Amino acid sequence: MEHQTELRGTAGGLEVHPVAVAAITADASFQVRAKIDGGKVHEYATAMRVGAVFPPVRLARINGALFLIDGWHRLAAQERRAFLTKDREEGRGLEFIAATIEDMSEKDARFAAATANLKHGLPMKPRERRKVFALYMRQQRYRNAMGQPKSTRKIAEELGGIAAHTTIWTWIKRGYPRVAEQMKNPETQRRAGVEPPRPFVPPSLFPKDARGHLEAARKAVRGVVDPEERRAILEEVRQLDAELRGEWTGIEVEPEDF
Repeated sequence: MEHQTELRGTAGGLEVHPVAVAAITADASFQVRAKIDGGKVHEYATAMRVGAVFPPVRLARINGALFLIDGWHRLAAQERRAFLTKDREEGRGLEFIAATIEDMSEKDARFAAATANLKHGLPMKPRERRKVFALYMRQQRYRNAMGQPKSTRKIAEELGGIAAHTTIWTWIKRGYPRVAEQMKNPETQRRAGVEPPRPFVPPSLFPKDARGHLEAARKAVRGVVDPEERRAILEEVRQLDAELRGEWTGIEVEPEDF
């Protein structure tokens, strides 16, 4: 398709591909912003409609699935255009969006999503900056390869300048006093033989998110009375069943597990 050809190229050394919007998971737990700005979505959708070209959205491929880590307003704008476009010819290709794809772990993808808006987009609010800092600390990114705490200047640099290094130091003292003590006395800690804690590996949030969405769907489907709509939903449930059994990634799953 001509439209898909227009969505190809390179960006930041990565190949740009036309990706089906329906194949992208925009998981709210990856988003540090309090909410999507409706005005910005409308602005982007209007600009897209008159031919403006936006940077590709950034996707992380985690265990074969595509998760959005940068481009929330762009993706929402594309979805809005597709929803509001009634003319079939005009709507051709709107089900695709330009995207780069990177293979990542869930941990790295969540941090990449948290820091994506530090370089562009709407200014981050104070509580959003604190959420990025909290994720950085929780993943123990403040430690160097030797397991020792980095300087507050280095931490501020790695956090994209969301706060001055003096503010970072205040946040650490208030929220992470043990880390602050290690940063004040790194040599004393080393001589005393105090071992730094092992890197924290956060449990995956995907199972909890998935079950939460399923429960919401279970409640919502009770209000669907139209037989055709119920059959359409049932078909989507069957497709989900196939994905859970590994048919979408080739993962072998024993039938008796289900």
